[in-house]
Amino acid sequence: MRRVWLWTPLVLALCHAHAIASVQIVNILVDPIKGSLGVTDTQYSLLQGAALGLLAVVLGVPIARIADSGRRRNVIALGTIAWSLGSLLSAVAQTFTHLLIARAFVGIGEIVLFPAALSIIYDSAPRERLATAIGIFGSGGPIGSAAALLGGGWLASSASAGLGDAHVEGWRWAFALCAASGILVAGATLSLTEPGRASKESQTDARPLSLLTFLRARWSLYVCISGGFILISIAVLAVNAWTPAFLVRVHQFTYETAGQLTGLAALACAAAGTWVAGLSIDAFERRGRGDGAILIACLVAGMLALSITAAVGSSSLAGVSASVCAAYFLLGMPTVIGGTALQQISPPHLRAQILAVHVLLVNLIAMPAGPTSVALLTDHVFGLPGAVGRSVVIVVSLTVTAAITVMLLARPLFIARRADVS
Repeated sequence: MRRVWLWTPLVLALCHAHAIASVQIVNILVDPIKGSLGVTDTQYSLLQGAALGLLAVVLGVPIARIADSGRRRNVIALGTIAWSLGSLLSAVAQTFTHLLIARAFVGIGEIVLFPAALSIIYDSAPRERLATAIGIFGSGGPIGSAAALLGGGWLASSASAGLGDAHVEGWRWAFALCAASGILVAGATLSLTEPGRASKESQTDARPLSLLTFLRARWSLYVCISGGFILISIAVLAVNAWTPAFLVRVHQFTYETAGQLTGLAALACAAAGTWVAGLSIDAFERRGRGDGAILIACLVAGMLALSITAAVGSSSLAGVSASVCAAYFLLGMPTVIGGTALQQISPPHLRAQILAVHVLLVNLIAMPAGPTSVALLTDHVFGLPGAVGRSVVIVVSLTVTAAITVMLLARPLFIARRADVS
């Protein structure tokens, strides 16, 4: 049985894991960094979200144009080195401003990796296994989250670690390890073979005018589909950013135990969820249903709101733990579903650029809005650090309701566009 195509999504899943670990390591280091650098919850939320989008504004679409017409493998390898440099700069940051700038380099991860990786997968995976291949790639996200939460939680529990006669704070070691491992990941990326492109148009029509003309003609479809996944991303990022702090503040978890619970939930539940998402979409495809990605996205969004509400409303540790695991099972799915849906309605010669625009909007809108909206509610509406759980529930409930609404409205347009592509 020919399984050569599996190597590409597996290696790209490793890249995805490293990128997400580099991004999410700060979620388990909240109070250690706050105590060291003296920042508020609202300032800290900028490190979790807004800072990651700073370079995306400038680099997102230009990098995707290179991916649409050049060697995508090399683009990903260079991006890996760049976001690893951001982790290294984070490890030596001495002020909030220094760390904010360093986090901007870490944000290169998503804008480089997501468009180029999905473009490679599209050209290397069998059509009947496309969503499954994207699911394999997507599983790297939860694995990276698990590594960040488990490793970061353990390091955060130690005030410092010895290095000769010097002592380095645990949170700085966490960033340093992310930086060092990036070299190995970049090397693994170079083992990939650049696949042939699905269309010769990639060499002739990957111009800004082509992208703008295409999107202008179908703006309502892309606003609803991309917009719906951006809204879900706000919910996902809110849960990712503040669940560890919720466990520590409300249920008196230590950072190590909070990292263990969320890390194991990401590893065992979220990684499985990405596979389930890919397999489910492919199952819809085999039955001739072109709207599988939309229907599954709506189901996932609704279940995420229910699970996080149950986690915050539960008074028992068993109930909280079970609900957190249920929420984490769903957190990795939108990456797979959104990546599949946008590829299904986009032409090959513009695929990376369209995905880059989507990732750019996620960086500009979802990354700041998810963590910061929770922090603003906690700081300025409730005025209590222990109210962080209620803030998460409000943000998630509002955003997923809006996401489901716009996606269902766009469902007929999505089905029609899929018929045109096929």
